[in-house]
Amino acid sequence: MKSHKEQYIGLDEKLKTQNYAGAISQIDSAKERFYKKKERVLYYLDIGMLYHYNREFQKSNEMLTKAENTMDELFTKSISRAATSILLNDNSLEYCGEDYENIYVNIFKALNYLGLDQFDEAFVEIRRIDQKLSVLEDKYKKIAKQYNRSKNKKNNFKTGKSRFQNSALGRYLSLLIYRTENKLDDARIDLNKIKEAWELQSSIYNFRMPDFDNYLTENNKVKIDFISFIGRSPEKKAKTLYIHTEDNLLIIGKTKEISSSKQELSRLDVINWKGIKKGYHFKFQLPYMIKRSSNIGKVKIFIDDKPELVLQNIESIEEVAFETYKIKEPITYLKTIT
Repeated sequence: MKSHKEQYIGLDEKLKTQNYAGAISQIDSAKERFYKKKERVLYYLDIGMLYHYNREFQKSNEMLTKAENTMDELFTKSISRAATSILLNDNSLEYCGEDYENIYVNIFKALNYLGLDQFDEAFVEIRRIDQKLSVLEDKYKKIAKQYNRSKNKKNNFKTGKSRFQNSALGRYLSLLIYRTENKLDDARIDLNKIKEAWELQSSIYNFRMPDFDNYLTENNKVKIDFISFIGRSPEKKAKTLYIHTEDNLLIIGKTKEISSSKQELSRLDVINWKGIKKGYHFKFQLPYMIKRSSNIGKVKIFIDDKPELVLQNIESIEEVAFETYKIKEPITYLKTIT
């Protein structure tokens, strides 16, 4: 769980009014107090995204590159120390980002490069998405293997499964670049990959596929494409379990996080357990993700006296976040209760 949330108070209002400069100032002012060394990835992500929306694309890429490099560095360290850190509380470790954050950092870096008219650099970022998705499960298998070498392990660590292996949004950006460069055969390959995303990953792309019928039609007209991001990212919270024993009795209390500093009792179980002795006390936290609602239902585009255009969904970052979290969830769960 992220250690601090006070730095975000009032930030939503600034974002709603597109006061990105004010939001940047707020996060920068909070850097020393709320972003310690172990939360540096979070700072790079926060400030990098705000620079993006403030159209300071170069600064955004500098911060997002720092975020990406630090996430990769910390993950590499987590593999090497896995066997010895099995008894450490994850809250004592540096925040190394969620997998969906590591993936979408390349999406926004690509958009930044497109804003700077640097198409080749944008392509590099899009290809990085494919590379990361191709090794996503393997990198956690390495961690599981290291945990299984620990002399303190009680059970065998295994990874979960994810069906997210092809980003329609990444393919869409690639298609647009190829179309701009008149490389229509390459653009058609990306279009087919987009269609595959709906065919093979229906649990993630659980909405209607956009209409691409005229995307690659050649004519003398200038094509303009609009991309919009709406909603909020999922939030990571914690369920806390308390275990207490009396003679022949097991008492389990479960709380859930309702704010950054408050928990409420959600369940209390008393179980008759013959032979168990009194005096045992345990506490552990299980992380989980929740979706955050959005007041935005659709985005409409108005151009002069032309009929309004409604943007079509192409990817749910929220669904991707939940899907990619499935890979490490069994490891996180077992490490927590070990």
